[in-house]
Amino acid sequence: MRLYHIIICIVISFVYAKPAVGQDLLYSETERANGAIEEVQVVGMLKEKLVTYVRRGNIAKLIWYNLNLDRYGYSLLDFYSNNVSDINLSIVDDEVHIFYQVREKRMLKLYATKIYDRDDTFKPVLLDSIPLKGVFDKTKFEIVHNEKGKKHFYGLVSNIAGEDKLYINHTVLNGAYEMVQRYEQALDVTRRYELIEMNVDKTGKFYSLIGELRGTKKNYEELALLTRSVGENQVSNLAIDLKNYAYSGLKSRFDDNESHLYFGGLFHRTRNAEPEGVVALVYSRSQNKVIRQHVSPIVLQGNIGSNVLSHLKLRGIRIVADNGFEIVAEKSYVESRNMGTSIGFMSPMGGMSPAGNRIENIYHDQDIYVFNMKADGSLHWTQTVMKNQESRQDNGAFSSFATLEHPIGAVYLFNEMGNNGRVITSYISNSGELSLKQLPGASNNDNRQFILRGAQQISKDVLIAPAISKGDLSFVKISF
Repeated sequence: MRLYHIIICIVISFVYAKPAVGQDLLYSETERANGAIEEVQVVGMLKEKLVTYVRRGNIAKLIWYNLNLDRYGYSLLDFYSNNVSDINLSIVDDEVHIFYQVREKRMLKLYATKIYDRDDTFKPVLLDSIPLKGVFDKTKFEIVHNEKGKKHFYGLVSNIAGEDKLYINHTVLNGAYEMVQRYEQALDVTRRYELIEMNVDKTGKFYSLIGELRGTKKNYEELALLTRSVGENQVSNLAIDLKNYAYSGLKSRFDDNESHLYFGGLFHRTRNAEPEGVVALVYSRSQNKVIRQHVSPIVLQGNIGSNVLSHLKLRGIRIVADNGFEIVAEKSYVESRNMGTSIGFMSPMGGMSPAGNRIENIYHDQDIYVFNMKADGSLHWTQTVMKNQESRQDNGAFSSFATLEHPIGAVYLFNEMGNNGRVITSYISNSGELSLKQLPGASNNDNRQFILRGAQQISKDVLIAPAISKGDLSFVKISF
Protein backbone atom coordinates (compact mmCIF):
# COMPACT_ATOMS: atom_id res chain seq x y z
CA MET A 1 0.00 0.00 0.00
CA ARG A 2 1.36 3.41 -0.91
CA LEU A 3 2.22 5.85 1.86
CA TYR A 4 -0.35 8.35 0.58
CA HIS A 5 -3.04 5.66 0.68
CA ILE A 6 -2.22 4.90 4.31
CA ILE A 7 -2.42 8.58 5.23
CA ILE A 8 -5.69 9.21 3.40
CA CYS A 9 -7.29 6.08 4.89
CA ILE A 10 -6.41 7.24 8.42
CA VAL A 11 -7.76 10.73 7.76
CA ILE A 12 -10.97 9.52 6.13
CA SER A 13 -11.68 6.92 8.83
CA PHE A 14 -11.44 9.72 11.39
CA VAL A 15 -13.65 12.28 9.69
CA TYR A 16 -16.20 9.64 8.67
CA ALA A 17 -16.88 8.76 12.29
CA LYS A 18 -19.88 11.06 12.12
CA PRO A 19 -21.76 11.72 8.86
CA ALA A 20 -21.98 15.23 7.48
CA VAL A 21 -24.68 17.28 9.15
CA GLY A 22 -27.21 19.23 7.11
CA GLN A 23 -26.67 17.45 3.79
CA ASP A 24 -29.90 16.07 2.35
CA LEU A 25 -30.43 14.05 -0.83
CA LEU A 26 -33.57 14.10 -2.94
CA TYR A 27 -33.85 11.97 -6.10
CA SER A 28 -36.05 12.44 -9.14
CA GLU A 29 -37.99 9.55 -10.65
CA THR A 30 -35.96 7.37 -12.99
CA GLU A 31 -35.72 7.75 -16.76
CA ARG A 32 -35.58 4.18 -18.10
CA ALA A 33 -32.67 3.18 -20.31
CA ASN A 34 -33.27 3.21 -24.05
CA GLY A 35 -29.74 3.21 -25.44
CA ALA A 36 -26.51 4.53 -24.00
CA ILE A 37 -26.47 8.07 -22.59
CA GLU A 38 -23.89 10.06 -24.52
CA GLU A 39 -24.43 13.50 -23.00
CA VAL A 40 -26.13 14.67 -19.82
CA GLN A 41 -25.94 17.94 -17.92
CA VAL A 42 -27.88 20.17 -15.57
CA VAL A 43 -28.57 23.43 -17.43
CA GLY A 44 -30.01 25.45 -14.54
CA MET A 45 -33.17 27.05 -13.16
CA LEU A 46 -35.85 28.81 -15.22
CA LYS A 47 -38.93 30.25 -13.48
CA GLU A 48 -38.76 27.79 -10.58
CA LYS A 49 -38.24 24.89 -13.00
CA LEU A 50 -35.08 22.80 -13.23
CA VAL A 51 -33.86 22.27 -16.81
CA THR A 52 -31.68 19.28 -17.73
CA TYR A 53 -30.27 18.06 -21.05
CA VAL A 54 -29.92 14.42 -22.13
CA ARG A 55 -28.81 12.84 -25.41
CA ARG A 56 -28.95 9.19 -26.43
CA GLY A 57 -27.67 8.80 -30.00
CA ASN A 58 -29.57 11.26 -32.20
CA ILE A 59 -32.35 11.75 -29.67
CA ALA A 60 -31.70 14.89 -27.65
CA LYS A 61 -34.17 16.46 -25.24
CA LEU A 62 -34.64 18.72 -22.26
CA ILE A 63 -36.25 17.23 -19.16
CA TRP A 64 -38.01 19.69 -16.85
CA TYR A 65 -38.55 19.26 -13.09
CA ASN A 66 -40.03 21.30 -10.29
CA LEU A 67 -38.05 22.10 -7.13
CA ASN A 68 -39.11 18.78 -5.58
CA LEU A 69 -37.70 16.97 -8.65
CA ASP A 70 -41.14 15.91 -9.85
CA ARG A 71 -40.94 15.64 -13.63
CA TYR A 72 -42.71 18.53 -15.33
CA GLY A 73 -42.31 17.48 -18.97
CA TYR A 74 -40.03 17.14 -21.99
CA SER A 75 -38.81 19.33 -24.86
CA LEU A 76 -37.61 17.25 -27.81
CA LEU A 77 -34.73 18.91 -29.69
CA ASP A 78 -35.72 17.72 -33.15
CA PHE A 79 -32.90 19.63 -34.87
CA TYR A 80 -30.34 17.14 -33.55
CA SER A 81 -28.60 14.89 -36.10
CA ASN A 82 -25.26 13.19 -36.76
CA ASN A 83 -24.02 16.45 -38.29
CA VAL A 84 -24.27 18.37 -35.01
CA SER A 85 -20.72 18.68 -33.69
CA ASP A 86 -21.08 20.98 -30.67
CA ILE A 87 -23.98 22.17 -28.53
CA ASN A 88 -24.02 24.96 -25.94
CA LEU A 89 -26.92 25.47 -23.51
CA SER A 90 -27.50 28.37 -21.14
CA ILE A 91 -30.32 30.17 -19.36
CA VAL A 92 -30.47 33.89 -20.07
CA ASP A 93 -33.45 36.22 -19.42
CA ASP A 94 -35.84 33.39 -18.45
CA GLU A 95 -35.15 31.50 -21.66
CA VAL A 96 -33.14 28.38 -22.48
CA HIS A 97 -30.74 29.37 -25.26
CA ILE A 98 -29.25 26.63 -27.42
CA PHE A 99 -26.37 27.28 -29.81
CA TYR A 100 -25.36 24.34 -31.98
CA GLN A 101 -22.88 23.79 -34.79
CA VAL A 102 -23.45 21.67 -37.89
CA ARG A 103 -20.73 20.29 -40.19
CA GLU A 104 -22.02 19.46 -43.63
CA LYS A 105 -20.81 19.84 -47.23
CA ARG A 106 -17.48 21.28 -46.02
CA MET A 107 -19.23 24.09 -44.20
CA LEU A 108 -19.42 24.90 -40.50
CA LYS A 109 -22.78 26.45 -39.63
CA LEU A 110 -23.78 28.03 -36.33
CA TYR A 111 -27.46 27.98 -35.35
CA ALA A 112 -29.36 29.24 -32.33
CA THR A 113 -32.77 28.53 -30.87
CA LYS A 114 -34.46 29.16 -27.55
CA ILE A 115 -37.17 27.61 -25.44
CA TYR A 116 -39.47 29.68 -23.24
CA ASP A 117 -41.22 26.72 -21.64
CA ARG A 118 -41.38 23.00 -22.33
CA ASP A 119 -43.83 23.41 -25.25
CA ASP A 120 -42.83 26.89 -26.48
CA THR A 121 -39.85 26.72 -28.85
CA PHE A 122 -38.28 29.36 -31.09
CA LYS A 123 -37.51 28.25 -34.64
CA PRO A 124 -33.74 27.76 -35.15
CA VAL A 125 -31.95 30.57 -36.98
CA LEU A 126 -28.69 30.40 -38.92
CA LEU A 127 -26.27 32.87 -37.32
CA ASP A 128 -23.05 32.27 -39.23
CA SER A 129 -21.18 29.91 -41.54
CA ILE A 130 -17.61 29.46 -42.73
CA PRO A 131 -15.99 27.02 -45.19
CA LEU A 132 -14.02 24.03 -43.89
CA LYS A 133 -10.86 22.78 -45.56
CA GLY A 134 -11.75 19.11 -45.14
CA VAL A 135 -12.91 16.41 -42.74
CA PHE A 136 -9.87 16.98 -40.50
CA ASP A 137 -10.53 20.71 -40.10
CA LYS A 138 -11.34 21.10 -36.37
CA THR A 139 -12.38 24.75 -36.59
CA LYS A 140 -15.32 25.60 -34.35
CA PHE A 141 -17.03 28.60 -32.79
CA GLU A 142 -16.56 29.30 -29.08
CA ILE A 143 -19.60 30.68 -27.24
CA VAL A 144 -20.00 32.52 -23.91
CA HIS A 145 -22.89 34.41 -22.34
CA ASN A 146 -23.58 37.28 -19.97
CA GLU A 147 -26.76 36.62 -18.03
CA LYS A 148 -26.93 40.05 -16.39
CA GLY A 149 -26.56 41.91 -19.67
CA LYS A 150 -28.57 39.38 -21.72
CA LYS A 151 -25.72 39.07 -24.21
CA HIS A 152 -24.26 36.22 -26.26
CA PHE A 153 -20.72 36.28 -27.67
CA TYR A 154 -19.49 33.81 -30.25
CA GLY A 155 -16.13 33.86 -31.95
CA LEU A 156 -13.31 31.99 -33.58
CA VAL A 157 -9.72 32.52 -34.59
CA SER A 158 -8.76 30.37 -37.57
CA ASN A 159 -5.44 29.96 -39.33
CA ILE A 160 -6.33 29.58 -43.01
CA ALA A 161 -4.65 26.40 -44.25
CA GLY A 162 -2.09 26.92 -47.03
CA GLU A 163 -2.19 30.70 -46.63
CA ASP A 164 -0.42 33.12 -44.33
CA LYS A 165 -3.72 34.51 -43.14
CA LEU A 166 -5.57 34.63 -39.84
CA TYR A 167 -9.37 34.88 -39.84
CA ILE A 168 -10.97 36.50 -36.78
CA ASN A 169 -14.73 36.55 -36.20
CA HIS A 170 -16.11 38.07 -32.98
CA THR A 171 -19.86 38.66 -32.78
CA VAL A 172 -22.03 39.86 -29.87
CA LEU A 173 -25.80 39.33 -29.95
CA ASN A 174 -28.69 40.31 -27.69
CA GLY A 175 -31.30 37.89 -26.39
CA ALA A 176 -33.29 38.15 -29.63
CA TYR A 177 -30.14 37.20 -31.63
CA GLU A 178 -29.90 40.71 -33.05
CA MET A 179 -26.45 42.11 -33.77
CA VAL A 180 -24.90 44.19 -30.97
CA GLN A 181 -21.46 44.37 -32.57
CA ARG A 182 -19.30 42.35 -34.96
CA TYR A 183 -15.58 42.30 -35.66
CA GLU A 184 -14.53 40.28 -38.69
CA GLN A 185 -11.14 40.50 -40.36
CA ALA A 186 -8.58 38.45 -42.28
CA LEU A 187 -5.02 39.41 -41.33
CA ASP A 188 -1.74 38.69 -43.10
CA VAL A 189 0.43 36.74 -40.66
CA THR A 190 3.40 34.40 -40.78
CA ARG A 191 2.68 32.70 -37.44
CA ARG A 192 -0.17 30.62 -36.07
CA TYR A 193 -2.53 31.88 -33.38
CA GLU A 194 -5.44 30.48 -31.44
CA LEU A 195 -8.28 31.66 -29.26
CA ILE A 196 -7.70 30.85 -25.58
CA GLU A 197 -10.44 32.58 -23.55
CA MET A 198 -13.49 34.74 -24.32
CA ASN A 199 -15.61 37.03 -22.12
CA VAL A 200 -18.37 39.58 -22.69
CA ASP A 201 -19.57 42.12 -20.15
CA LYS A 202 -23.12 43.30 -19.62
CA THR A 203 -22.64 46.29 -21.95
CA GLY A 204 -21.68 44.04 -24.88
CA LYS A 205 -17.95 44.80 -24.80
CA PHE A 206 -15.95 41.69 -25.72
CA TYR A 207 -12.64 40.43 -24.34
CA SER A 208 -10.68 37.85 -26.30
CA LEU A 209 -7.37 36.33 -25.19
CA ILE A 210 -5.27 35.13 -28.15
CA GLY A 211 -1.94 33.32 -28.04
CA GLU A 212 0.77 32.49 -30.53
CA LEU A 213 0.88 28.74 -31.15
CA ARG A 214 4.24 27.09 -31.85
CA GLY A 215 4.49 23.31 -32.11
CA THR A 216 2.04 20.93 -30.46
CA LYS A 217 2.44 22.16 -26.88
CA LYS A 218 0.05 24.96 -26.03
CA ASN A 219 2.65 26.93 -24.10
CA TYR A 220 2.34 30.55 -25.20
CA GLU A 221 5.24 32.99 -25.38
CA GLU A 222 3.07 35.77 -26.83
CA LEU A 223 -0.39 36.79 -25.59
CA ALA A 224 -2.72 39.59 -26.60
CA LEU A 225 -6.08 40.69 -25.21
CA LEU A 226 -8.46 42.01 -27.88
CA THR A 227 -11.27 44.25 -26.61
CA ARG A 228 -13.87 46.49 -28.18
CA SER A 229 -16.82 48.39 -26.74
CA VAL A 230 -20.14 48.72 -28.51
CA GLY A 231 -20.01 51.64 -30.95
CA GLU A 232 -16.22 51.75 -31.23
CA ASN A 233 -14.56 51.32 -34.62
CA GLN A 234 -11.14 50.14 -33.53
CA VAL A 235 -10.25 47.00 -31.64
CA SER A 236 -7.85 47.47 -28.74
CA ASN A 237 -4.92 45.04 -29.02
CA LEU A 238 -3.23 44.83 -25.62
CA ALA A 239 0.05 42.89 -25.74
CA ILE A 240 0.75 41.13 -22.42
CA ASP A 241 4.35 41.07 -21.22
CA LEU A 242 5.07 37.50 -20.12
CA LYS A 243 8.35 38.48 -18.38
CA ASN A 244 10.36 35.99 -20.47
CA TYR A 245 8.14 33.07 -19.42
CA ALA A 246 5.64 30.94 -21.34
CA TYR A 247 2.08 30.49 -20.05
CA SER A 248 -0.36 27.61 -20.51
CA GLY A 249 -3.78 26.35 -19.36
CA LEU A 250 -5.19 29.85 -18.90
CA LYS A 251 -8.69 30.38 -17.46
CA SER A 252 -10.50 33.64 -16.76
CA ARG A 253 -13.42 35.08 -14.82
CA PHE A 254 -14.95 38.50 -14.11
CA ASP A 255 -15.60 39.69 -10.58
CA ASP A 256 -19.23 40.36 -9.65
CA ASN A 257 -19.26 44.02 -10.73
CA GLU A 258 -17.17 43.32 -13.88
CA SER A 259 -14.50 45.84 -12.91
CA HIS A 260 -11.67 43.30 -13.14
CA LEU A 261 -10.99 40.23 -15.26
CA TYR A 262 -8.92 37.58 -13.48
CA PHE A 263 -6.63 35.14 -15.31
CA GLY A 264 -4.91 32.07 -13.88
CA GLY A 265 -2.62 29.52 -15.50
CA LEU A 266 0.72 27.73 -15.38
CA PHE A 267 4.10 29.24 -16.16
CA HIS A 268 7.15 27.68 -17.91
CA ARG A 269 10.75 28.88 -18.28
CA THR A 270 10.44 28.36 -22.04
CA ARG A 271 7.70 27.10 -24.31
CA ASN A 272 9.29 23.62 -24.40
CA ALA A 273 9.88 23.35 -20.64
CA GLU A 274 7.65 21.66 -18.08
CA PRO A 275 5.50 23.96 -15.92
CA GLU A 276 7.03 25.18 -12.67
CA GLY A 277 4.11 26.87 -10.94
CA VAL A 278 1.06 29.11 -11.28
CA VAL A 279 0.68 32.56 -12.78
CA ALA A 280 -1.97 35.12 -11.82
CA LEU A 281 -2.95 38.22 -13.81
CA VAL A 282 -5.56 40.87 -13.10
CA TYR A 283 -6.87 43.09 -15.90
CA SER A 284 -8.54 46.41 -15.05
CA ARG A 285 -11.50 47.18 -17.28
CA SER A 286 -11.37 50.94 -16.57
CA GLN A 287 -7.60 51.23 -17.16
CA ASN A 288 -7.49 48.73 -20.04
CA LYS A 289 -4.29 47.14 -18.77
CA VAL A 290 -2.94 44.31 -16.64
CA ILE A 291 -2.50 45.88 -13.21
CA ARG A 292 -1.22 42.82 -11.31
CA GLN A 293 0.91 39.92 -12.52
CA HIS A 294 2.80 37.33 -10.49
CA VAL A 295 4.36 33.88 -10.98
CA SER A 296 4.61 31.49 -8.02
CA PRO A 297 6.74 28.31 -8.16
CA ILE A 298 5.01 25.33 -6.55
CA VAL A 299 5.75 21.74 -5.59
CA LEU A 300 2.72 19.45 -5.71
CA GLN A 301 1.77 17.45 -2.64
CA GLY A 302 -0.50 14.43 -2.67
CA ASN A 303 -0.42 11.39 -4.90
CA ILE A 304 3.15 10.09 -4.66
CA GLY A 305 4.30 8.60 -7.96
CA SER A 306 2.57 11.00 -10.33
CA ASN A 307 3.84 14.30 -8.97
CA VAL A 308 3.99 15.93 -12.40
CA LEU A 309 2.89 19.51 -13.02
CA SER A 310 2.40 18.74 -16.71
CA HIS A 311 -0.67 16.67 -15.71
CA LEU A 312 -2.24 19.65 -13.96
CA LYS A 313 -5.42 20.92 -15.66
CA LEU A 314 -6.99 24.20 -14.58
CA ARG A 315 -10.71 23.73 -13.91
CA GLY A 316 -11.78 27.23 -12.96
CA ILE A 317 -11.38 30.42 -10.96
CA ARG A 318 -13.24 31.46 -7.81
CA ILE A 319 -13.39 35.12 -6.74
CA VAL A 320 -12.90 35.71 -3.00
CA ALA A 321 -12.95 38.77 -0.74
CA ASP A 322 -10.40 41.60 -0.72
CA ASN A 323 -9.72 41.42 -4.49
CA GLY A 324 -8.20 37.96 -4.18
CA PHE A 325 -9.08 34.85 -6.14
CA GLU A 326 -8.49 31.11 -6.21
CA ILE A 327 -7.20 28.95 -9.04
CA VAL A 328 -8.71 25.46 -8.95
CA ALA A 329 -6.84 22.68 -10.73
CA GLU A 330 -6.90 18.89 -11.02
CA LYS A 331 -4.22 16.37 -11.85
CA SER A 332 -5.73 14.66 -14.90
CA TYR A 333 -4.43 12.64 -17.84
CA VAL A 334 -5.41 9.82 -20.21
CA GLU A 335 -3.35 6.66 -20.64
CA SER A 336 -3.88 4.50 -23.75
CA ARG A 337 -3.19 0.76 -23.77
CA ASN A 338 -3.50 -1.86 -26.51
CA MET A 339 -5.74 -4.51 -24.96
CA GLY A 340 -5.56 -6.97 -27.88
CA THR A 341 -8.60 -9.03 -28.84
CA SER A 342 -11.51 -8.80 -26.44
CA ILE A 343 -15.20 -9.55 -26.18
CA GLY A 344 -17.74 -6.76 -25.93
CA PHE A 345 -18.71 -5.41 -22.53
CA MET A 346 -21.56 -3.45 -20.98
CA SER A 347 -20.80 0.21 -20.32
CA PRO A 348 -21.95 1.79 -17.01
CA MET A 349 -23.69 4.44 -19.13
CA GLY A 350 -25.70 1.72 -20.89
CA GLY A 351 -25.08 -0.04 -24.23
CA MET A 352 -22.48 -2.52 -25.43
CA SER A 353 -18.98 -1.89 -26.78
CA PRO A 354 -17.94 -3.82 -29.91
CA ALA A 355 -15.76 -6.91 -29.67
CA GLY A 356 -12.39 -7.23 -31.38
CA ASN A 357 -8.96 -5.62 -31.14
CA ARG A 358 -9.21 -2.36 -29.23
CA ILE A 359 -7.20 0.43 -27.67
CA GLU A 360 -8.40 1.11 -24.14
CA ASN A 361 -8.25 4.60 -22.70
CA ILE A 362 -7.63 4.77 -18.96
CA TYR A 363 -8.76 8.06 -17.43
CA HIS A 364 -6.79 9.26 -14.42
CA ASP A 365 -8.38 12.07 -12.41
CA GLN A 366 -6.40 12.59 -9.27
CA ASP A 367 -5.80 15.26 -6.64
CA ILE A 368 -7.57 18.63 -6.56
CA TYR A 369 -5.40 21.70 -5.90
CA VAL A 370 -6.61 25.11 -4.75
CA PHE A 371 -4.19 28.04 -5.07
CA ASN A 372 -5.32 31.10 -3.14
CA MET A 373 -3.90 34.31 -4.60
CA LYS A 374 -3.56 37.63 -2.78
CA ALA A 375 -4.75 40.91 -4.23
CA ASP A 376 -1.28 41.57 -5.69
CA GLY A 377 -1.34 38.21 -7.53
CA SER A 378 1.14 36.45 -5.23
CA LEU A 379 0.41 33.02 -3.76
CA HIS A 380 -1.17 33.15 -0.30
CA TRP A 381 -1.77 29.47 0.45
CA THR A 382 -2.23 26.11 -1.29
CA GLN A 383 -4.56 23.30 -0.28
CA THR A 384 -4.69 19.74 -1.64
CA VAL A 385 -7.64 17.34 -1.74
CA MET A 386 -6.22 13.87 -2.27
CA LYS A 387 -8.16 11.49 -4.51
CA ASN A 388 -7.19 8.79 -6.98
CA GLN A 389 -9.84 8.12 -9.63
CA GLU A 390 -9.17 5.67 -12.43
CA SER A 391 -11.80 4.63 -14.96
CA ARG A 392 -11.80 2.72 -18.21
CA GLN A 393 -15.18 2.05 -19.80
CA ASP A 394 -17.09 5.28 -19.25
CA ASN A 395 -14.91 8.03 -20.79
CA GLY A 396 -14.28 9.30 -17.29
CA ALA A 397 -17.96 10.19 -16.82
CA PHE A 398 -17.95 9.42 -13.08
CA SER A 399 -14.54 10.94 -12.40
CA SER A 400 -13.44 14.51 -11.67
CA PHE A 401 -15.51 16.65 -9.28
CA ALA A 402 -18.26 19.22 -8.77
CA THR A 403 -17.94 22.55 -6.99
CA LEU A 404 -20.37 24.39 -4.76
CA GLU A 405 -19.22 27.95 -4.13
CA HIS A 406 -20.17 29.67 -0.90
CA PRO A 407 -19.26 33.10 0.55
CA ILE A 408 -17.18 31.48 3.33
CA GLY A 409 -15.54 28.74 1.25
CA ALA A 410 -16.14 26.05 -1.34
CA VAL A 411 -17.22 22.41 -1.31
CA TYR A 412 -15.66 19.95 -3.77
CA LEU A 413 -17.59 16.70 -4.31
CA PHE A 414 -16.13 13.60 -5.93
CA ASN A 415 -16.76 9.86 -6.24
CA GLU A 416 -14.52 7.33 -4.59
CA MET A 417 -13.97 4.67 -7.23
CA GLY A 418 -14.50 0.97 -6.47
CA ASN A 419 -17.27 -1.41 -5.53
CA ASN A 420 -18.03 0.38 -2.27
CA GLY A 421 -17.22 3.83 -3.52
CA ARG A 422 -18.60 6.76 -1.57
CA VAL A 423 -19.28 10.37 -2.47
CA ILE A 424 -16.82 12.60 -0.64
CA THR A 425 -17.41 16.23 0.27
CA SER A 426 -14.28 18.29 0.79
CA TYR A 427 -14.81 21.72 2.33
CA ILE A 428 -12.08 24.35 2.02
CA SER A 429 -12.67 27.60 3.90
CA ASN A 430 -11.54 31.00 2.68
CA SER A 431 -8.60 30.72 5.08
CA GLY A 432 -7.51 27.34 3.67
CA GLU A 433 -8.85 24.99 6.35
CA LEU A 434 -9.74 21.55 4.96
CA SER A 435 -12.29 19.00 6.16
CA LEU A 436 -13.41 15.76 4.48
CA LYS A 437 -16.71 13.98 5.04
CA GLN A 438 -18.74 11.29 3.38
CA LEU A 439 -21.98 12.43 1.78
CA PRO A 440 -24.58 10.51 3.82
CA GLY A 441 -26.90 8.22 1.89
CA ALA A 442 -24.75 8.21 -1.26
CA SER A 443 -22.61 5.21 -2.21
CA ASN A 444 -22.22 2.65 -4.94
CA ASN A 445 -23.94 0.07 -2.73
CA ASP A 446 -27.28 1.00 -4.34
CA ASN A 447 -25.71 0.81 -7.85
CA ARG A 448 -26.25 4.54 -8.30
CA GLN A 449 -23.29 6.65 -9.45
CA PHE A 450 -23.21 10.44 -9.62
CA ILE A 451 -21.97 12.24 -12.76
CA LEU A 452 -20.49 15.13 -10.84
CA ARG A 453 -18.77 16.73 -13.83
CA GLY A 454 -22.30 17.36 -15.19
CA ALA A 455 -23.58 18.96 -11.97
CA GLN A 456 -24.77 22.53 -11.51
CA GLN A 457 -25.11 24.81 -8.49
CA ILE A 458 -28.62 26.30 -8.51
CA SER A 459 -28.54 28.32 -5.28
CA LYS A 460 -26.20 29.28 -2.45
CA ASP A 461 -26.40 25.83 -0.85
CA VAL A 462 -27.97 23.46 -3.42
CA LEU A 463 -26.34 21.46 -6.18
CA ILE A 464 -28.05 19.17 -8.74
CA ALA A 465 -26.22 16.23 -10.32
CA PRO A 466 -27.14 13.46 -12.78
CA ALA A 467 -27.05 9.90 -11.42
CA ILE A 468 -26.86 6.59 -13.30
CA SER A 469 -28.06 3.18 -12.11
CA LYS A 470 -27.69 0.26 -14.56
CA GLY A 471 -28.02 2.67 -17.46
CA ASP A 472 -31.14 4.35 -16.03
CA LEU A 473 -30.99 8.10 -15.36
CA SER A 474 -32.16 10.21 -12.47
CA PHE A 475 -31.13 13.51 -10.91
CA VAL A 476 -30.20 14.17 -7.30
CA LYS A 477 -30.66 17.38 -5.33
CA ILE A 478 -27.88 17.83 -2.75
CA SER A 479 -28.73 20.41 -0.10
CA PHE A 480 -26.07 21.69 2.32
